[in-house]
Formats: sequence, C-alpha cells, structure tokens
Amino acid sequence: MFIKKELDRFQKNRPKSKELWQKALKLLPGGISHNIRTFDLPIIGSFPIFVNSAHGSYLTDVDGNEYIDCWNGHFAMILGHNPPEVQETIKKAILKGWHFGTNTEYQVQLADIIIKHNPGIEKIRFCVTGTEATMYASRLARAITKKRIIAKAKLGWHG
Repeated sequence: MFIKKELDRFQKNRPKSKELWQKALKLLPGGISHNIRTFDLPIIGSFPIFVNSAHGSYLTDVDGNEYIDCWNGHFAMILGHNPPEVQETIKKAILKGWHFGTNTEYQVQLADIIIKHNPGIEKIRFCVTGTEATMYASRLARAITKKRIIAKAKLGWHG
C-alpha cells in the first residue's frame, strides 16, 4: 500500500516528465537512450524523470522537482554540475569554436595539470567514451603484464 501511494504521488507531481516519456516511447526504444535510466519501469509501473537543469549536487526535473544527484553525471562532474568557474571558462572557449577534430592547447594544459597533481602518472590519454577508455586500459594491461587474458565482472558496467 505504501509503495502504491508513493508511486501515485510521484506520478502526480511529474506530469511533464510523463508527457515527455510518452513521446519518447514513440521515438526511442523503451523511451530512453540509456538502460540505467529505466528504473525498472516495467516492474514498478512508472516512468523516468526528465532533467531540465543541474547545479552543484542538485538536479531539477522539467516539473520543477529537485533531487540530490548522488551519481554526479556518471561521476564525471567532480566539481558538481555547472560550477561558475567552469561555466565562465566554457563561455570563453566556445567563442573560438567547439569541435575541431584535432589537437588543442586545452588538452596540453589539462594533461599538465592532471600529471602534476597525480604522482606516478607520466602520460595521459583522453577518451571520449567509457568504452574507449576501457579498451585502452585493457591494451595497456596486456602490454605491461605480457598476459593475454583479462578478468572481467560478469554483467559489469564496463565489462
């Protein structure tokens, strides 16, 4: 009874998310673009939230509901969402262009900062996706250990 009551309250307070999900069902498989965002929908009989904005450690959905983001954008937002200092830097950088498909001064600056603050790191490889990062890590592990077999977690996030 408690779960039913909470589901009803959840759905009542999120009409825009429900509307977006119903539209998304027609455009995206399962109405989502990432499996982790299903929240076991068929099991609990609900729909996902659709986020409109994020600041610090908080997300705000399209209905104005606020959530603490314990996941911080797949743990990529180590400074929180939308920090003013980063926002200002991005505003300045984007005036120069946003995708060059080649090397930039920024990658050298960031690599230098990361290496200076992490003893033991000699070089760094930037990756666009987790798949790419896992591929490089696997290749590096094989090259260093001279072993061909790599253990992985069954049904694991990166395996």
